[in-house]
Amino acid sequence: MSALDLQGKKFGRLTVIEKAGKDKARNILWKCKCDCGNYLIIKACDIKRGHSVSCGCYQKERASEANKIHGKSNTKLHYVWTDMLKRCENPKHHAYKWYGGKGVKVCDEWKEFVGFEKWALENGYKAGLTIDRIDGNGDYCPQNCRWATRKQQSNNLSTCVFFEFMGERLNITQFCEKYSVSPWLFYSIARKNICEKTLMDCIERSKSKK
Repeated sequence: MSALDLQGKKFGRLTVIEKAGKDKARNILWKCKCDCGNYLIIKACDIKRGHSVSCGCYQKERASEANKIHGKSNTKLHYVWTDMLKRCENPKHHAYKWYGGKGVKVCDEWKEFVGFEKWALENGYKAGLTIDRIDGNGDYCPQNCRWATRKQQSNNLSTCVFFEFMGERLNITQFCEKYSVSPWLFYSIARKNICEKTLMDCIERSKSKK
């Protein structure tokens, strides 16, 4: 399917309206209208691959419905699940470009919280652990995920990058441990531009989630 074929096509809840130019990487962009009435700009490749099926309203409705069923929306594990889905499926999520934007998907088995919870409890989940993809380029699925400490996950990202912050020379692991910042949050905010502003953003956003 060529980019010209997208106009007027329906993808999930999105109807393609018109071309909206190109981004800095020369990817063709399209203006789309969601069934809920919202408009958004999406890359042609994301539309055709099914990475974007709504403006984000579908995920919100699914999470709301899941809460009605299992009543666990306030648990840490449920937060891990919803944030995983948002990173991969919601273009408005701050970390989408490093996950869904790069083609990382959540397997069908984990699209519902019940399936994810079952795997988590059977594979060593406990408070304080984070979900870690063994292959950083792979999807979120039972074969490619494990529960890890912040240090283990930081090691999986990188510990050879050192930077100066608040008068100290730190690497990623040391920074995450000292300021209680999760590795994925560090990666999504500061990994590509480590400076005082992005590091402070990590700390402030981490505090807001507690």
